[in-house]
Amino acid sequence: MSSTSRASRTRRSSASKGQWFLISTVVAVGALLSVSLVMKDFFAVDASTTSRSREGFYEWDLKEQFENIVNQSSCADMQKNLDDFISFSRARLWESGYLVYIEYQQTAGKTKPYSYICNDSPKVRDIGKGILIATQDAVYYDNIDPSLIIR
Repeated sequence: MSSTSRASRTRRSSASKGQWFLISTVVAVGALLSVSLVMKDFFAVDASTTSRSREGFYEWDLKEQFENIVNQSSCADMQKNLDDFISFSRARLWESGYLVYIEYQQTAGKTKPYSYICNDSPKVRDIGKGILIATQDAVYYDNIDPSLIIR
């Protein structure tokens, strides 16, 4: 009888070892799954904010359009065209949630802002510009001190 009971005990102990292995595997997988679900938000990278940010594009576009106006306007119309462009750009971008500040001035010589050299030759149109575009997320600026505008 002792050999029979020993054999049945061996079968029972190997069967309980297999059950213990399955139970511990299920518990470990469940614990790892729970931890990964809890920590998922901490390791997620939100790349959509970069695609929603258009300040860099608007800054480039405003510079480009500013240069087009300077190069295509006659001397008599340049200041009016630039002022119209600035007010239009400010109004349109403000509707989309952007603060826009643009200033221009003559860069060769000492004159007050909003004046320029012009004699209908593109080589003589020497106008400096400063552009700032701001939202609650970012501030883009070029040739301008943002601390003087945004306080």
